[in-house]
Amino acid sequence: VERFDDTLHALDLLEKRFPDDPRLDLNRGQVYAIQSQFEQAQESFRKSIAKHPENARAHFELGKLFYQSNDLPAAKKALLEAVRLEKNNPQYLQKLGAVCLALQEIDEAVPYLERAAALDPNSPQINYSLGQAWQRKGERRKAAELIKKFQELKRREEQAEELERTLARGERMLDEGKDREGRAAFEQIVQADPNNWTAHGYLAEMFLADEDWRNAWPHLAKMEEMDAESVVGNYLMARHWYLRKEFERARGYAERVKQSRPAHAELRNLLGQIYLGLGQLEKAGREFEEAMRLAPE
Repeated sequence: VERFDDTLHALDLLEKRFPDDPRLDLNRGQVYAIQSQFEQAQESFRKSIAKHPENARAHFELGKLFYQSNDLPAAKKALLEAVRLEKNNPQYLQKLGAVCLALQEIDEAVPYLERAAALDPNSPQINYSLGQAWQRKGERRKAAELIKKFQELKRREEQAEELERTLARGERMLDEGKDREGRAAFEQIVQADPNNWTAHGYLAEMFLADEDWRNAWPHLAKMEEMDAESVVGNYLMARHWYLRKEFERARGYAERVKQSRPAHAELRNLLGQIYLGLGQLEKAGREFEEAMRLAPE
């Protein structure tokens, strides 16, 4: 959440307790790198490596830093070490290939990039770098195929990012009490991405809050199809069947949630209501007592 001062303060506190932990220097270097404090970042990554020379991530971050500073030989050296330590990391292989391309070492770049593409065929950046490598080798057909794939993957990535922004806007609208605008945002998401579980969940919950179980049902059915074990999904299903007065079905979903969330006060209250509907007064009483104990306010 870009609270960098708080991050550094937390790392300072942790270092007093664990002065030899290389992860703290690694994280501190990452913070400095994001803030473009490159000297401090480099010093932190070197400290991390000194404490744990087999720390592949620290070598990779140091390599990225050298690449940004246009110190290509140093970047290649650091990235070679990262790849040696984690030979099947596509992110490390891609960055090493990109550095080789920048050094005009095309024949060396291609094998790294091909390995990266085999490990992560749907990475836009890997496909772009490999396309650039084949372009420089004069393999125009291969290059064109990869650049086309890169453009398609990038388009999908941008669409996913747009959906995330729309979801965040919907959540913000709910926080501000603007339910209509929030609902419109979630409906926009499920139209664009019918498999967006989170948006279906928000819509189902909003309809259930209005006791509109008919409109909640399509969203609940889709949620169950995608993740039948979800605690949230099962809880909403219990509420749905309770509203429909199909108490036995509601009980099954609610008891399933109770197994993993026994301290869920609203669930225990719902279970009490369900047992009342079933005419099982003793069980209803126990659930209401537990709900009151969990949430006396």
